[in-house]
Amino acid sequence: MQKIFLFFLSIVFFGSAMAQPVIVNIAAAADNSIYQIPNANSNALGQNIFSGTNGGGSPRRGLIKFDIAAAVPAGAIITAASLTLNCNVSRPQADDVNLHKLTSNWGEGTSNAGGGSGDGAGVAATTNDATWINNFFPGSNWISQGGDFVAGSSGAVSIGGTGFYTWNTATMITDVQNWLNTPATNFGWILICNEAVISTARKFGSRENTIVANRPVLSVTYTATLPITLTSFNAVAAANTVTLHWVTEQEINNSHFEILQSNDGILFNNIAKVNGNGTTAVRQTYNFSHTVSSSGNIFYKLAQVDFDGRKTYSTVVKVSVIAFTQLYKPLSNIVAQTIILKNNLPATNTLYKIYNQSGQLLISGGITSNKINVAKLASGLYYLCIYPENKNPEQYQFVKL
Repeated sequence: MQKIFLFFLSIVFFGSAMAQPVIVNIAAAADNSIYQIPNANSNALGQNIFSGTNGGGSPRRGLIKFDIAAAVPAGAIITAASLTLNCNVSRPQADDVNLHKLTSNWGEGTSNAGGGSGDGAGVAATTNDATWINNFFPGSNWISQGGDFVAGSSGAVSIGGTGFYTWNTATMITDVQNWLNTPATNFGWILICNEAVISTARKFGSRENTIVANRPVLSVTYTATLPITLTSFNAVAAANTVTLHWVTEQEINNSHFEILQSNDGILFNNIAKVNGNGTTAVRQTYNFSHTVSSSGNIFYKLAQVDFDGRKTYSTVVKVSVIAFTQLYKPLSNIVAQTIILKNNLPATNTLYKIYNQSGQLLISGGITSNKINVAKLASGLYYLCIYPENKNPEQYQFVKL
């Protein structure tokens, strides 16, 4: 009898708990300037933020924050963080501009000093603006006037002339990681320049600056924890059934898998759903059998779906369908210790050979019953070749658990 036999080209790949590094450039979510004099002024929507003292020795301080949680997935590990600002007005002497991590929230209202030469003094604060006294004007005050922040600097850059300047320190990485882990504490940084002498103020392009390239950018590099660690994905085929087999070593927020099938390797259709195990560090084994009815190439891949709907895809495996005689088909292609053949037992002088995926012969011998012992094989995918006397040879694949 002629039946369809599926010769399977299996791709086994090994997953890692961490993905490749990803770099994201994040625009500022809010920025503002506060002024010691006049202490009720602000500059929420102006084109610049300020840091340093004016000609009378009155400090200006810039506030800036970025929405880390919106740009970086939860659970990611931050490996680099750099803030780039464009200084468009500076001083002849170089001064350090320090970033300090803010410890209280603050607001950005609608005050707008514009972008002209007089914007360094700000304008009267509007509702929810930050000022020297208020973190939210007019009803909420800073604990300490001039802003609540960590005394130690998160990073300093010496600024002389105009141009682009970048802050990039290990402390900034820690700040960003903490903001990702606990978004409710993300109040950003305050920029403080030398306030011990007069005329140190610097002007930096704000997020409203008309020149897009001059707006603040926080560049963050991270590696994200994958929702699953997939240690193997392979398949075994016989007759008109393809059995997919995959193993995970850990799962995080794993709702389910979608089984995707394609006839051309490009357009995939969702043919089934297999439930996941949520969050677990215990090894999990999955199997799915798919009945096919036509010859040619068939392609499969997995889509892992989080409870929040996000998907991660596996590599693609291909099945080639050819005609082949099957007299001694194993009852199961997933084997623990013993391959059990169909009841129509092989004739006398029937030989078998078992190969690994590299084509290396591992086991061979004569068949005297319908059982072949494979207990000594390691877990993995293998080929079983049967050579019946006076009949065509047969080839099968099986997974040893």
